[in-house]
Amino acid sequence: MPVPSRTTPRWLILADDLTGAADCAVAFARRGHAAAVTWDEAAWEADEAVLAIDADSRGLPAGAAATRHAALLRPRLRPGLSLYKKIDSTLRGQPAAELTATLAVLREAGRPALAVVAPAFPATGRTTEAGCIRLAGARLEDSPLWAREHSYPNADLRNVLENAGLPAALLPLAELRAGPEAAAAAMREALSAGRPALVCDATTVADLDIIARATPPAGAELAWVGSGGLAAA
Repeated sequence: MPVPSRTTPRWLILADDLTGAADCAVAFARRGHAAAVTWDEAAWEADEAVLAIDADSRGLPAGAAATRHAALLRPRLRPGLSLYKKIDSTLRGQPAAELTATLAVLREAGRPALAVVAPAFPATGRTTEAGCIRLAGARLEDSPLWAREHSYPNADLRNVLENAGLPAALLPLAELRAGPEAAAAAMREALSAGRPALVCDATTVADLDIIARATPPAGAELAWVGSGGLAAA
């Protein structure tokens, strides 16, 4: 893999399991970024432009998962660092608690951030419509996957985040598909309003591409939150 230049942005990926950390690192590597995956608390001393960390928190209670993410992020924050919080596309684990802790650490460092939340993974049938996760076009809550394992009463992302203390705005499909400029305007509006999160609808890879291209001038104030789908975009 190529060694990054001094001007290459550095990305830190925090994932709740090893598969997710690897999937996201591979997505960046395919775009030419040198990437590494680790599952311990080693210092970031290599030349990789992207470091993906497996927090191994999928099976932890909410409080413990949040504490682990904060402990992993706090010593690695630095100017110019871009953050990607990998969450499961079907909300397994404790993504809301982990994101709450992640944003709190950013605020401690004087870096207020808007979480751009887009867990859709269209290639695997996971989409987001009206802020709710759907599986193969149906409500996620009606699926066998949800029956086997779920952490929240429902798959309405705004409800899940609000219950964790993160009231979120919504970027609906119609507005998103007006293009990257319209999506960037929604991000700026959420930032101006002091919203901690913006939930983004997406049903296709093209929708995720729009979200990824919509970074407003205040891009350093964004924290990206999604599955392998948004990471690839």
